[in-house]
Amino acid sequence: MEILLDDVKEYIKQYFKETNPGIVITKRIEDKLGQHILNALSDLSDMSKERFTNAMTDFLSGEGVMSFILERQPIVSPASEEVKSSIKNYFSSELSGYKPIAVYRKSNHPEDSNLYMVAARNEEGVFACWTSFNTKTESLNYGHYNLTDLPSCNHVLEEYFNDITDEPEKYGMKSTMAYFDNQENKINKGEIEGGEVISIHHRKSGR
Repeated sequence: MEILLDDVKEYIKQYFKETNPGIVITKRIEDKLGQHILNALSDLSDMSKERFTNAMTDFLSGEGVMSFILERQPIVSPASEEVKSSIKNYFSSELSGYKPIAVYRKSNHPEDSNLYMVAARNEEGVFACWTSFNTKTESLNYGHYNLTDLPSCNHVLEEYFNDITDEPEKYGMKSTMAYFDNQENKINKGEIEGGEVISIHHRKSGR
């Protein structure tokens, strides 16, 4: 029986779908793990279908495989209420002229779980965004100001988002987006959908 990379990758998907459906198997994980297993299987002779199944199961049930996956599994959960409360408190004390509208993760890497990005609007309806809110230090940095709408903020923030999956349509910045206090109902439709996106922005480090 000839073993192809696609056979290995398909088995990986089915195995975790049945044994641990909560695990996210991205294409990058699938490709790297699949190639590693294929290389290991190439040393085995007389590969029958049964032997392939047993070898795959033994390999995937190993402790090291789960660690490999968890280290590369993207975090896409939206900001918790605790994080949003921390951001609102920061704005109240340090940036009272702005009201936070939306918060996003800065990265889907597991080690960056404390980093977020924030979009806000002032009383004149002018938008701004910040590419780093650190929940450990409760500090907000790297502001971009004088933006016209929320899509303009998104356009800026996406440039700073760290994606470890190569599948931004599934696990990118927008998949982590959360609004503050139903703010999506308080923004005009045009400000959400956007008109012209500004590609040149004023960047200010710090508050």
